[in-house]
Amino acid sequence: MNILSCNGLTKTIKDRILFENISFGLDEGERLGIIGPNGAGKSTLLKIIAGIASNEGGDISINKEVRVEYLPQESDFESTDTALEAVMKSKTELFEIYSRHNLLIKKSTLSEKEQLELAHINHRIDELDGWNIENEAKKYLNKLGIIDFDKLVSEMSGGQKKRVALARILMTQAELMILDEPTNHLDADSVQWLQD
Repeated sequence: MNILSCNGLTKTIKDRILFENISFGLDEGERLGIIGPNGAGKSTLLKIIAGIASNEGGDISINKEVRVEYLPQESDFESTDTALEAVMKSKTELFEIYSRHNLLIKKSTLSEKEQLELAHINHRIDELDGWNIENEAKKYLNKLGIIDFDKLVSEMSGGQKKRVALARILMTQAELMILDEPTNHLDADSVQWLQD
């Protein structure tokens, strides 16, 4: 299955041509790395493919059945998110109902309305196959060297934030992941795991 097709992409900044008439494609299961010196336009090309920046020429076609996720060089998170919450939030609906489930089960007694809500939530988590969301998020964080799951992302170093952002993208299991310098802050074991 074709995932991505780029034809004749061109981008200039002021009078400088970053790239001209670039064409390539990706099929399911393929990986592509872009290598070049600083300022060559690698990040700009990724932003164009992700739909964040515009190009002067050419076109991009992404399969409509494909979920696309983009990892920028710098990542922003809500200041109140822990590492675990930031990763779990990649599955928005599931995170919201899972969080509500946890609030309800911590109560000593539930009203009849809350009991009905809990039953509905349990059914929806079953439908989404979501009972392992927390363990799955911890697995990705662990593999990327983040072991303090309850640490606020806002208190983390730039490298730790990047690893949390990478775990979040991986958690989505998107068919097309556009990763801008994903290995800059990873040790050799984490890089090998990511490649595998």
